[in-house]
Amino acid sequence: MKRKSLSLLLALAMVFSLAIPVSAAEAADTQIVILHTNDVHCGIDQTTDEETGAVTNIGYAGVAAYKAEMEAQYGADNVILVDGGDAIQGGPIGTLSKGSYIVDIMNQVGYDLAVPGNHEFDYGMDNFLDLAENRAEYPYLCANLTDLEGNPILDAYTLVEAGGVTVAFVGIDTPESFTKSTPTYFQDENGNYIYSFSQGNDGQDLYDAVQSAVDDATAAGADYVVAVGHLGIEGSTEEWKSTSVIANTTGIDVFIDGHSHEAYDQVVQNADGEDVYLAQTGTKLANIGKIVIDTATGEAATQSRTLTPPPSWPR
Repeated sequence: MKRKSLSLLLALAMVFSLAIPVSAAEAADTQIVILHTNDVHCGIDQTTDEETGAVTNIGYAGVAAYKAEMEAQYGADNVILVDGGDAIQGGPIGTLSKGSYIVDIMNQVGYDLAVPGNHEFDYGMDNFLDLAENRAEYPYLCANLTDLEGNPILDAYTLVEAGGVTVAFVGIDTPESFTKSTPTYFQDENGNYIYSFSQGNDGQDLYDAVQSAVDDATAAGADYVVAVGHLGIEGSTEEWKSTSVIANTTGIDVFIDGHSHEAYDQVVQNADGEDVYLAQTGTKLANIGKIVIDTATGEAATQSRTLTPPPSWPR
């Protein structure tokens, strides 16, 4: 299948309204909404500033409410909710349950897919794989996590049908996981590493792993490719930054990021000089990301990334 061309319209200002100039019926026919979170770090509840009363964290109830609102507007089959990693660690609820209660909540919210961040491994690899295989009702994806023979630990990508097209989601996790989790979790009893995050050759191994997944997804019929990564920019290792991966690969249309706790939306050129839309939402649900792909025009834009919930959300 020939992939559709995706042009990028970048919203330059934050939008605090849910008003979108299309009817629900029209949206259901032509528009796909990708909602995204990252680095929630057990920030499950809505929080407010003690002095101003302003909402500083929408909580998972806010995410669920916003997802339901988007489904009513665009059609349930056209709304996809993804997470960019580091959800299960960062608070007592994660520590006491080794992440299982967070996964239960994400199941209830209705996440469609997630990628592991470095902190998904903080309770051990076996624990994470048990959560991914037996607890989560959504898939965890990672194109660059393998054993030392190159066998994948998780699926590299998944295909989602929405808006009359096929969208591939490719998962990526930072090789910094080796040191920003606990190194022994990736080793055998003799201290030998038994997992790889495609960390070698000054970034080239990572680029190759991502490119292979993108190519496979495209060959499988993807019209659009969305990378969901836990890589970041500020403070991240240069060759493993999301911007570096984009600059050294082709075929990614949208890159949803995490890891560095930044809030940004920008356009980055890939290896062929083509525009790739890159977005991250900060941490602890201070923001929720929203990307709209119009399958009729081939345009993608942020319609809103909300710093405070609109009045219709639970308070």
